[in-house]
Amino acid sequence: MTKKPIYIVDDKEVSEKDLISISANDIKGLNVYKSSDGKRVFEFDTKNNVSTYVTVRGLVKDTAGNTLPKAKINVKGGAVKGTVTDEEGYFVLRVPKNGILQVSYKGMATSTLNASSQLMVTMKKEESR
Repeated sequence: MTKKPIYIVDDKEVSEKDLISISANDIKGLNVYKSSDGKRVFEFDTKNNVSTYVTVRGLVKDTAGNTLPKAKINVKGGAVKGTVTDEEGYFVLRVPKNGILQVSYKGMATSTLNASSQLMVTMKKEESR
């Protein structure tokens, strides 16, 4: 029995019929070859190549324990497009393994953290000048 391939783009499964575009930066570390029908095939060898990305799941709260919806999460250096927390203060973001996250919210001091799979961010009020 032949297994049907699964295609994942930006952590979402896509069908063979969906159109996507990629840049040269997206295919670094991939083996590229042409199949017998002339199509280019991109292959990532997960057995011999350690992933350079981590999926960060987190919650952003203030010091009183209130969740902060729409807090901004960015990757320092802009290597990856950032995100915002949902209405309950949660976020999910795929970032470079050694990435540094910057979390900001109006009226709060920006927090800078190392990326890890699970994060709990407590935002402190911005100090008056």
